[in-house]
Parts: sequence; structure tokens; C-alpha cells
Amino acid sequence: MQKKSVYSIVLSDRIVEQIDRLAYQNGMSRSAMINHILASKLSLVTPEQQMRSILSAAQQLLQDGDALQLLPTIADGMLAVKAPVRFKYNPSVRYAVELRSGSRGISGELRAAARTQSESLTQALDRFFLLFARESGLDTGQIRIENGRFSLRFLLPTSDTEEAASKIAGLIQVMQRAMEGFFDAYPNETPCIRAVRAALSDHPLS
Repeated sequence: MQKKSVYSIVLSDRIVEQIDRLAYQNGMSRSAMINHILASKLSLVTPEQQMRSILSAAQQLLQDGDALQLLPTIADGMLAVKAPVRFKYNPSVRYAVELRSGSRGISGELRAAARTQSESLTQALDRFFLLFARESGLDTGQIRIENGRFSLRFLLPTSDTEEAASKIAGLIQVMQRAMEGFFDAYPNETPCIRAVRAALSDHPLS
């Protein structure tokens, strides 16, 4: 991953105004916009460009599914989709992925949650997330489960755009398939476990 350092440069006010305008239009900071402009001029790929390419490719993969609906995002480096949950009142679960660049490469966080005031749905989601984490063998240090909310931190093992996008899309897809099977069987524990295991056997996370 490209190292970043702080540099002091002198620019004219008119140039800075134009840079700030472009940065605002593209949802970027001033520094990121300057980095982007210079990288384009020098035919270099910035970490931000790479992350956008990965998320764009992941969106394309997720568009092929019937259940997942792409959502607009409010920040660069993010992807969001939602899917229905087979539960009373027809709620939906929102999945969001945020990527960051660092010294170890590109890391990410997947968050899943439902907007609900239903205690019964919150309890059911907690049961699903705990079961999913256990059956998939996720490191407990990577995950957080609380009040119907799930988060998973991960590191992309490759800089290849298509492979990284496939990992992100696959993670969302397998969780959604497992959730569908879980709620089809809920609240019967044994069929719920079988449904999650079946989804993971089709698309293991490791």
C-alpha cells in the first residue's frame, strides 16, 4: 500500500477554490482531491481510486441477485444494500461495507442491522448473528454483536480488484442466504442451524 506523508506546498487561492469545488462534487477531502489530480497526471492509481474500483465491482456482482437492493451512500469508500427479512411486519436488513487504506493494505468493515423497535426481531437477529459467527469460524476479535447489530472487520488479502470485490460481495450474499434459511426455520433451533450450515457449505468464508 502506498505510504502517505505530510507535505507543505504553496497554491494560489483560485486553484484551491477549484480544488475544493471538485472535492465537494466528488465527496472527497481537499487532500484526497489533490492526490487524485496528481496521480491522474502521473498515471498512478491512488488507494482511494482502488477502493472505489473494488466497491464498484462489488456493486455490479450484487446487482445480479434478486433479493439485494443497492442503496445510495453518503460517503466515499462505502457500499450499502438492503434485503427483506421473513418476519412479521416485513422488515429489512441493511448491509453496509466501508473500506479504509492503511499500512497493511485495504481493510474493511461489514455492518448488518435492521431498523426496528421490535424486541422479538432484535432477539432473533442476535441469535442468527451469533450462530452465523460460530458456524463460519470467525475470529471473535473480528466481530461485534449487540442489540440486533452485527459488525465484522476484515483485511482484503489481495490488491486484485475483481478478487477483492468477489470477497466483499460473497460475504454479503452468504450472510443473506444464511439469514433467509434461518428465518424460514425460526424459532426451531435445529432447522435454523442446518440452514446456516447449508448456506456456509455452498459458500465458505475461509
